[in-house]
Amino acid sequence: MVDKVILQIHHSDDYTDYLLMMAGLTNKRIVPVMWGSGDIREIKNDKNTLVLRCYASEKELSTWDRPVEFDPNYGSVRILSRFYLADDGSIHAPDAEMVRQAVQEVAMNALLSPANLIEVYRQ
Repeated sequence: MVDKVILQIHHSDDYTDYLLMMAGLTNKRIVPVMWGSGDIREIKNDKNTLVLRCYASEKELSTWDRPVEFDPNYGSVRILSRFYLADDGSIHAPDAEMVRQAVQEVAMNALLSPANLIEVYRQ
């Protein structure tokens, strides 16, 4: 059963870090934590906590790339920052909001998956 999701943010650029911090703003069960800002083992004390390692990639976009990709095998979330950041550093706000919502959706899917809800109701 997953009771809490920790977004473990690996620093890349300030705006991507900001988007990841805002992804958990409206839900107290989603906790954003910057990598290196304390021991993650202190936060993840119980078996009901899922840690998602979030990192940004500056890979060139292709037509089949999604801006946010979740890998359930490794528990990682990759964000393609070129989707909303231009080479000159300007930000395309609507695309950035879509990325924030996609990261929030990944965390919420872990909390609201049918298998997880069955365990919650069972307890």
